[in-house]
Amino acid sequence: MTIMPAPIGSYPNWILQMNLAELRSFVTSFRAINSEKSFKQFIQRWSLGPMNLQFWNVFHSFKD
Repeated sequence: MTIMPAPIGSYPNWILQMNLAELRSFVTSFRAINSEKSFKQFIQRWSLGPMNLQFWNVFHSFKD
């Protein structure tokens, strides 16, 4: 995984979102990915997808 300071491209699949206080839990969850099931659980917990009502507001906030 590469963490970028802003989105690259015009239509990302997901935006990973966490508070700084959740960083340790995020990293632990990421390191625990070892199957498709655990990947899906990680994405469900930490990501916003394009169908999420907050997705585009968060996406556009990087440009403000």
